[in-house]
Amino acid sequence: MNKAVFLDRDGVINRMIFNNERKEYEPPFKKEDLELYDGIIESLKKLQNNGFILFVISNQPDYAKGKASLESLAEVQDELQKIFIKNGIRFSEYYYCYHHPDGTVPEYSVKCECRKPGNYFVKKAITGYDINKDDSWLIGDRDKDVECGIKPV
Repeated sequence: MNKAVFLDRDGVINRMIFNNERKEYEPPFKKEDLELYDGIIESLKKLQNNGFILFVISNQPDYAKGKASLESLAEVQDELQKIFIKNGIRFSEYYYCYHHPDGTVPEYSVKCECRKPGNYFVKKAITGYDINKDDSWLIGDRDKDVECGIKPV
């Protein structure tokens, strides 16, 4: 069986951006705003070199909330992936939940199984990649991440 590290994205891999208009921190909505934390590349390389399969599992509700387009979110993801590839880091999957139960875009404004603290994506990865959950980790920056990581699979 394999071992894995599941990482949240915003606030863990990359910095949040302060939106002066809304007076709150948000994920980057433009690739130009994507800024990785110092040391993240080296840390991911160490995990990878020690046999961990890497995954991103992230709630990305800003399309559902009408704050960003799916195209801009994809642009940020593409830029992130380019940075990782350039640095020899391989993520096996990027799992993104675009839903939010209180959103403004009807087809994305639902309660779903893939939004953390739900562990749908963790289960999917464990099954699809033959992962031993007892040898794996979930790294996040919010209570929802912790809840997702400790839920039974």
